[in-house]
Amino acid sequence: MEDSTNPRTQAIAALAELFFESACRSADLAQLESSAIDIGHGCMAEALGLALEALDARLLAQKTEGTSVHDVRSRTLATEIGDVGFSLRRYRDRFGEDVYLLADALDIPYGCRISPGAQEFLVQSASLVSYAKAAKLLARHGSSVKATSVMRCPRDAGALCAADNEKAARELYRDGVLPGGETCARELCMEADGTYFRAQGLPDGAPKRFEVKAVCAYAEKEAESGKVRRRGTVHHALVGRAGELWSEGVATVGKKYDLAKIERVHLGADGERWCRDAGRFLPNAEVTFHLDPFHINHAIIGCFADAKLAWSVIDALSDGDTAGGGLPAWGLRGSGHRPQKPRRCRRRIP
Repeated sequence: MEDSTNPRTQAIAALAELFFESACRSADLAQLESSAIDIGHGCMAEALGLALEALDARLLAQKTEGTSVHDVRSRTLATEIGDVGFSLRRYRDRFGEDVYLLADALDIPYGCRISPGAQEFLVQSASLVSYAKAAKLLARHGSSVKATSVMRCPRDAGALCAADNEKAARELYRDGVLPGGETCARELCMEADGTYFRAQGLPDGAPKRFEVKAVCAYAEKEAESGKVRRRGTVHHALVGRAGELWSEGVATVGKKYDLAKIERVHLGADGERWCRDAGRFLPNAEVTFHLDPFHINHAIIGCFADAKLAWSVIDALSDGDTAGGGLPAWGLRGSGHRPQKPRRCRRRIP
């Protein structure tokens, strides 16, 4: 028989009673489910606030010498379960600086109004939908925040990631400290490319377009459900110089793969100079550059006046007919015809 004095058992029994009362008033299960979530989140938010206050009271007995209570302040945090209100003590240390023992114990940034869990939810949501829609998703059964508050979450997360990447690059190339990746791969594949975006709301004279440079590294590709998927993939991207991308990108790769064990790297890109620069940042590995299939096809099509003939050449090369036996020698550039615009081709040329 279950112990009725267990706090969890008592909480479940209390919630069951509240849900039963709501069920008697609900028209259908959907309404009951929504009501149950609102009731549960409301109870959890209030209980969490009381728990934080209890922890703050316990920390009072553990304060160090020279730290004294200055006052008690009220705080409200926007969370995934709703607004959590609580009171916490503000201390002054022997240097006269403000100290919040509760915030230090739970790693809550001073002055924040959104909980770390809610911030993580908003960062993930804002990467998929607009800031306004991300705010609505949180407000569905959690706290209500403004779209501008959502916008700050990915920006703050991005700043933290950038600082971490810069630190890893400094430690690798200035101090000679490997990032600590444990996966051993003697051969690695890498791809690099850049994409331009148009910016809005910039001051006069500022560039209207910026390039996001990106690199990915992976151990191999495997066919799965009719698609080719990369395995063990590591991604890195930034808006900045190529040297910054490669130094930080290689350091990021080193967090997963042991850089000291990499002997060969196959680098695929579009031929732009910065994309081929990985060798300078992987001095202990043999880096081989490969022009990617799309740009190979683009170059082949540029040699023919007849796009259909060009694609027959591409198909022949894809099938392994590198000698070109049996292909007609007409239709080359100079016949006065303009080739059609090349299409993206997923077939790889050996």
